[in-house]
Amino acid sequence: MRIRFHPLLPLLFLAVGTLGAAPAGIVLSRLGDALTLLEKPAYSARCIMTTILTISDTKGKPEQTIELVERLIMEPGRELSRETLSRSIRSSSGLETDAGSSASRQGEGGTASGWKLIFPSGSDQAYFSFGLERREGAYLSCDFSPANPLPPGAPREGLTRGTITWDPVTGQPHRFSAIPVKNPQFTSEFSLEYVFAVSGGAAYPKSIHFKGEGGFLFIRRRFESISAITEFMRGADTP
Repeated sequence: MRIRFHPLLPLLFLAVGTLGAAPAGIVLSRLGDALTLLEKPAYSARCIMTTILTISDTKGKPEQTIELVERLIMEPGRELSRETLSRSIRSSSGLETDAGSSASRQGEGGTASGWKLIFPSGSDQAYFSFGLERREGAYLSCDFSPANPLPPGAPREGLTRGTITWDPVTGQPHRFSAIPVKNPQFTSEFSLEYVFAVSGGAAYPKSIHFKGEGGFLFIRRRFESISAITEFMRGADTP
């Protein structure tokens, strides 16, 4: 399962097994659905997503903070619809602008630049191996990394390693964290974490957190984006 990311921009758009085996297939299937909900929704839903993006210098001093509040509408087979409710930009010089709201719009469209990360779900599951399951309170978790050796035809770019945590009773994902095995061009650090909630028997990303550092030559910046999803309503529950 592959997701396209745009570093330095808000996301516009995440039973006990045998020893060393992958989590039960249903866990990885539900994880894939939750991670791609904002790109390829499997059901109708709407929510409010608040994203705070902070861009800092390499010493961690903030230079710009962007806060974006959007209403998202998801329909199977359609591009994600977004309505900007508010947007503000604060700079280190003290300047602040409020872009107000905008009309609804559809997805990103086109061929936006960016890079993809590959996660252990769907047809991409075959490219990964899984560590021992361990108990974390009420949850189970295991680490994943690229298979060694990789199967024939496996991609050489975008593979990740990280940790999956899930509810062993329901099979729903609880937390997912990952980093690239090889950082993309112009990116020296990158990590991401999803925390999930469940509505109507399906998981959705309650929070999405990614951070890293990148740049070109002597111009380098740190970035951190935290998105929170609230007022999540599914299908018949939506007004």
